[in-house]
Amino acid sequence: MVQIGNEVILIGGFSNDGTQSQNQAYKLSCVSEDCTWESMAPLQLSVARQFHVALVVPDNFVDCP
Repeated sequence: MVQIGNEVILIGGFSNDGTQSQNQAYKLSCVSEDCTWESMAPLQLSVARQFHVALVVPDNFVDCP
């Protein structure tokens, strides 16, 4: 999971019943207290993952001193 601005990107994990690995990417966007998960299709992992996935975040996505 990676935070970019006011959004969180989530990739991989388990299915609802905990039996299948996932390859989908989702974005959590919030406006005030109204939050929604959106699919980022067609972005997805080529191999499904059950656990954490590391992502390279481009420098222009963050503001570090």
